[in-house]
Amino acid sequence: VLSQEIQLWQGVSIKVGYTLLIFFLAGGATVLLAKLFEEFGFMIERWRLRKASRKMEEIEEEYSRGLVAVLEGREEEALGHFREAMKGLRSAHLTAFATIWAASTLARMGKSDEAIDLAESALDAFMEIADTGGQETALQTMCSIQLGLGRADVALESMERRIELWPFEAADPGGHAIAAHAAARAGRPARSLEHLELITDEVPADLLHEDSLDHAFLAAAHLGIAHEDPGIAALALAAESTYRSTHQVLPDALRDANTARAVEQVRDLLAFRDFESAWERGGEMTLEDILELTVTRFGRPRPSPLDGSEP
Repeated sequence: VLSQEIQLWQGVSIKVGYTLLIFFLAGGATVLLAKLFEEFGFMIERWRLRKASRKMEEIEEEYSRGLVAVLEGREEEALGHFREAMKGLRSAHLTAFATIWAASTLARMGKSDEAIDLAESALDAFMEIADTGGQETALQTMCSIQLGLGRADVALESMERRIELWPFEAADPGGHAIAAHAAARAGRPARSLEHLELITDEVPADLLHEDSLDHAFLAAAHLGIAHEDPGIAALALAAESTYRSTHQVLPDALRDANTARAVEQVRDLLAFRDFESAWERGGEMTLEDILELTVTRFGRPRPSPLDGSEP
């Protein structure tokens, strides 16, 4: 059979064996070429992934340098690192978080308008990719910036928006603290006390260590001022100063300026010796002490000294 010839066209024929051999070789060549192209594709993909990995490592290194600069108080340098990281990022999610860090850094430097613009840009980005956690972070950052600017009403609106979208959990003491501070500054003492009471009642003691919890001290101080009780305000401000030093809370130009004004206001309301005494005692008080004192004094009814009943 293999020796038989197949007529291709007039005057041209080929044996069956040769025909089968040609088809066999052609099939093998096709498979070989397919494998070569596949390997070439894998090689290109590995090269692309290695390049992307190196790029991401460079971005992460830039981002880490920015974080280190923030911790060391070199805000200008930190901002430069964050902006470089933002240029190289292609992930909308990572870019938005880098933008939030840049906004926070600008706020600590006192560049509030640019900080708010970046925070709003990050919020829009998180909304576009439907990242609720990122939206929460952006809204909280915007609230902190507005508080630093003294725009308590606007800050409270941002925080109330966050509350409406994502009700606070017990494990979110920082959010309660910022909301309490915003409400106290906006002239909403009852709302402020609600958040302080939630921290007191529901947050485990081992979670009372977040940087943003210094807002709880400031809320207590402003509640003391609002209720014409500068003694509690002095205790809270002194405890806040100790807390920030102990927990190495990052400096913030706007917040620090507002806190300094509150200290001066309380100092003017108290006699010199009373202020010095309250400041010394407050420096030894914990967050739990300040929260319990504030909530008991301005919020919950106090037990009767005679029978323990509530008046």
